[in-house]
Amino acid sequence: MQRIFLCLMVTINKQTYATLALVAAGVLGGLVPIAVKIVLREISPLTYLFLRLSIMILILIPLAWNSMPTIRQYWKHIIILGVFWISNFLLFIFGVKSTTALASQLLTSGVPIYVLLENSFVNKEKLSIWQIFGIIIGLVGSFFLISKGNSIQSGYGTINGNLLIFLSAICSSLYLIGTKKFIHGHSPVALTASTAVVGWVITGILMLSFEGLNGFTILPTVTTEAWLALLFMGIITGVVMWFLINFGLKFGSAIVAGGMTYINILTAGIFGVIILGESITNRSVVGGTLLLLGIFLSIFTPLFTRNKIRKS
Repeated sequence: MQRIFLCLMVTINKQTYATLALVAAGVLGGLVPIAVKIVLREISPLTYLFLRLSIMILILIPLAWNSMPTIRQYWKHIIILGVFWISNFLLFIFGVKSTTALASQLLTSGVPIYVLLENSFVNKEKLSIWQIFGIIIGLVGSFFLISKGNSIQSGYGTINGNLLIFLSAICSSLYLIGTKKFIHGHSPVALTASTAVVGWVITGILMLSFEGLNGFTILPTVTTEAWLALLFMGIITGVVMWFLINFGLKFGSAIVAGGMTYINILTAGIFGVIILGESITNRSVVGGTLLLLGIFLSIFTPLFTRNKIRKS
């Protein structure tokens, strides 16, 4: 009896820690657009991304070293995943310069909807009525966010900036679909490290082609605030947040994991106003509400339905 009680306590503790880990990851994810905006005030986009990925690789490669040999034999698949992965980053950093932190997180939050839609075409997965309805509402919300805007001061950014963020989210969803097929039997750390290396090489080539080494010449003049934001992106969101998400997914609830979307948006909205002085408009509220309703209907409704079936 004592053993059963101890096992139960350990399980409860793991579930509690998993929930806390996912909440923490949600908050950190919401700070991403704010940190990127702070860095891009002083460092050019490609130089910033090259430095960020360099920090990630220096940390991840030693952690994944023993698992790397098994990943290398799938180098063609890794390159394709790496292209989707880095395209997400590139489109995001160029898009976030012309939109608000809240709008960027709202559009990024649509990734689960885009994954469902792409899965239905790529893997022929059948969608429920609720999922179809949720996808339609979510896409309408995304279009509502993208379709109007002429400046960041308007409260919802520019059309070009929002469109780049939307395309970034599409690339992220394609990366997730490809990863889902490949992740079984492979180390998640090794996979992330491998795709990061591909992204680092692509970014290095683009940086040398378009910016040269000019971005490095201004580094001695970069403020402490920008350096802290860069380290936050390279270490905290690039490595720590990744481990928090994986721990939370392993021991936590899928519903709590899905709730990260709402925590991201809440964090981005609050700190976007406090730190960046952004405003929240009626249009962003309406578009965001439609998008989040679509996510709820397409992602959470099937989970609740399954739980009811199991109980009955």
